[in-house]
Order: sequence, then structure tokens, then C-alpha cells
Amino acid sequence: MTTPVLFLLDHTRPLEETLWVLGDLCKDRDLGIQVLVCPDEALLRLVTPAGWEALTGHPVVSEQELPKYLEQKPLAVFCQDWRQDLAPMLAHSGIPVLLWGDELPPGVPPGSVALPEFEAMEILRRLEQLATPQDFAGKTVLVTAGPTVEDIDPVRFITNRSSGKMGVAIAWAAAVRGARVLLVHGPMTAEVPDFPGLEKFPVRSAQQMHDVVRDHWSEAQVAVLCAAVADFRPDHYVPQKIKKIEGEGMVLVLERTPDILAELGAMPKHPFLVGFAAETDDVEINALNKLRRKHCDLLCANDIRKPGSGFAGDTNQITIYAPDGTVLALPMLSKQGAAYRILEEIAKRV
Repeated sequence: MTTPVLFLLDHTRPLEETLWVLGDLCKDRDLGIQVLVCPDEALLRLVTPAGWEALTGHPVVSEQELPKYLEQKPLAVFCQDWRQDLAPMLAHSGIPVLLWGDELPPGVPPGSVALPEFEAMEILRRLEQLATPQDFAGKTVLVTAGPTVEDIDPVRFITNRSSGKMGVAIAWAAAVRGARVLLVHGPMTAEVPDFPGLEKFPVRSAQQMHDVVRDHWSEAQVAVLCAAVADFRPDHYVPQKIKKIEGEGMVLVLERTPDILAELGAMPKHPFLVGFAAETDDVEINALNKLRRKHCDLLCANDIRKPGSGFAGDTNQITIYAPDGTVLALPMLSKQGAAYRILEEIAKRV
């Protein structure tokens, strides 16, 4: 998003909560939200214009300047409270209003919504929906995220460093474009936001992820398999803790787990299929090989050795490969920013 969002702030609302939410909205520059604040006079006595500018990066908008800023057509006007004295001006502007409250007053512009909770995630979702084409409306997108965990005994297990952040970002990006999202995820550190249209299916092992994906892939028009699924698991589970024996090592026999991406790609008719490849060497060769072998419609690859492009971080640098030879190398972006770009490429093809 490149257009500004105007926040009409009211001193009767908790100041700490206001500062916290605005700080969250301002911190990720890849999202492109330009936060402009118009505090009432009482609030300006609590936080000076210089303080608001330090938080948002933009000068304070005074109430006298409101008509001028509304003429510039911001994406939306967020109101912490409904001001009857400003109602005619807001209604005339035609700009959607996001109102903190349970219901909208009469006469607000089309596209306006009431937000019972003042939360950054919900505000962001609503803003993104206003700014983003709803080109996935009516579609179901299946997303896998996070690691899987393969248990050895009640104490030990095999897993990997995936945090799930990239998969969650893709699920979010699909939802704000209007999709119904089925998110199948392993145990992960990334928080999964609650919002309409996103259904969560938590699993633990690769077999469990495979089974849930198999049960639901016929519902999806798009499948984005972003999870770092374990390739191997112990050939059997030991129900008691394995005791060490002095002077002896331990032999752990591993077997292959189901290859969810390959199985889905081998189906005669499958959803538009997007795979991921986290590589340490020969990134392009390995990515193109995986694209071909697993019959993907797009393959997203990253070099996990590159600073800022590995597991658990908030950024990623992805290259997208297509079967027709198209290669799109994205710059280093936040994972949310990278997810938006991936969804744009999918939207061009479905």
C-alpha cells in the first residue's frame, strides 16, 4: 500500500493502547502504511506534536487541516470515537471509515466497518482489504507452514529450525485478498492470527500433515506448501525413554516420510501448486530440479546461508521459478512483504 491512512485520535481512549497499536502499524515499512494522526486538543497536551511525529514519521494533522488531507483521498479514516462535528465532512469525503465500536452510525461512506477491538492486526487486515484487489474471493487456498516433529521416544525428537513465519505470512496475504485459507501447520514459534476466513489445522508429524493435506486438497484451487517437512523419521517409536549405556553409542535407523509436494504434484488434476526450497548450495540448479520433478506451477527458493534469508528471521530473499522459464528474483523483504509478492505472481496465473 502506498496511500496514507488518517487516524482521528481521542483523549478518552487509553493512551498506552493507542501508542502501542500505532507503533505496531508503523514498524514494518515493507507494508507501506503511511500513518497520519490527528489527535484532539486534549490528547496533544499529553503527547506533543513532536512526540507523535517521532512515532509515525509524519507531522501531526490538525483539525483545521483535515479538509485538505481528505481531498488527498487517504485509503481510510480510522476514528477512535464518532465525532458528530466531523460527521458531515467525513460523509462528504466518501472515504471509508474504520470506527472503533460495535456498530456504525448512519450516513458513513460505503466500505466503512465497525471494529469492536482496537488491535493492530485487525486494523491492518481491514486496511489491506481496502487496498488489495479481492482476486482470491471465492477461492480456497491450502497453506502448509512450520516444521514437523518426528518423535524418537517420549523425550527426544527430530525437527528443524523452521519458525513458520513465512507460511503464516502467506496465509495472511491470501486471506486479505479474499481467500478462504486452510492453514496446516506443525509446532512453530510464529503466532497465527485469528481472523475470518482462516481455518487452522495444527499437526505434529509429517504423516499427520500429509493426512490433513490429503483430506482437504480437493477443496483448494491453490496449494502453497511452505512447511519444512522432515524428510526422515525414526523407523519405530520407543514408548519408554531410551537409556544410555556407558561406553556405547546408539544407532538410529531412519526411514523416509511421505513427500506431500511430490504426491500432490503427481495427481492428474491438482490445485495450482507452489513449492518451496530452502537451499545451501547450487540454489538455482536445485530449485529448477525440484520444480520439474515435483510438477510445481511455481517454486520459491532461498539461500539460507545468506544473512537475513534463513530460518526464524523476519526477512527473506526469495527467487520465484516458473515452468516456462520465468525467473523473478525478489529483493530482501520482510516475510510479509515477500508473501504479498508471491501472491501477486499466483494471482497472475490462476
